[in-house]
Amino acid sequence: MKHHNPITEATTNSYTPSLCDAQFSRLSDAERYKYAVSCDCKAQSESDLVVNCKPVATERKSGNITMSAHDLAWLRIPSDTCKGIYDNNKNASMVDATADGWKTLDWSSCMWGGKVVCVDDRGEDLSCHYFNHPFKHDFPRVWEAVIRHLKPARCLLADHGDIKPNYLYHLARGRAAAEWLGSDIYGIVQQRLYSALGLPFGWQLPVFPCSGVYNACQLPKDGCRCIEGRFSAEAVGPSEEDVIWGDVTDFFTTAAEMKRNYSLFQTPGYSPKSCTYVCRDYNIRSLDEYRSVLTSFHRRTTNKK
Repeated sequence: MKHHNPITEATTNSYTPSLCDAQFSRLSDAERYKYAVSCDCKAQSESDLVVNCKPVATERKSGNITMSAHDLAWLRIPSDTCKGIYDNNKNASMVDATADGWKTLDWSSCMWGGKVVCVDDRGEDLSCHYFNHPFKHDFPRVWEAVIRHLKPARCLLADHGDIKPNYLYHLARGRAAAEWLGSDIYGIVQQRLYSALGLPFGWQLPVFPCSGVYNACQLPKDGCRCIEGRFSAEAVGPSEEDVIWGDVTDFFTTAAEMKRNYSLFQTPGYSPKSCTYVCRDYNIRSLDEYRSVLTSFHRRTTNKK
């Protein structure tokens, strides 16, 4: 089997030694991704499940729902873990990495989360990125961003059968908690992110009056703002086929905000049949009290390390 060199901080830095000193606004899409991976994001170990990034000013202009380089870098899977994912799926068919290539794939097995795994035209520079739950970007959105920023040659899909999905879910919750508390988690130990932030941030309960299934995705005008929201949709495709678009998860959000970020509604030829939204909130205390409890737990847990 051909050897695949994973994309790491070392390989991205090798393109331009002074990349981290470059003026970000003048970089191309591909260079911006290399900058984000090399200069702003880090995994404590390349065998971790996620990388964590420094807080940066948003690249996205108002009304633009295209994923930025930093959005994509947050979803990058560390190189050793990525290599294991590829090895576990090496018998899967790879398709040409074109902008519309996602339409040729069946991602129904990844409706609760999966990975886009790609290589370049030499069969090298292996890269993996998450899509769908427990993150906020769906499959077509991530596919488009990978093609635009990395320009790979071939890609395949992998579900979450080779990782612990619930552990990954709490890592995503830990990231959201850190952002809410203003904590810098760049290079944080993965287990600390899980135990000190992810687990206590998962104490929310479903809020049924703010949740529901909506025909043709006609959402209520006055939606709830939820600590955690999960959004999914079923659609009809160009050949009248049913398409399950998949679940995405976001934090401190509303159903309307999640709908705006969902690629189904910007994809010609696909029509929504229904949408499902599940709202979760910490409804025992006020939000300020919840912040205080979470901050205290985070400090106690961190001080034990």
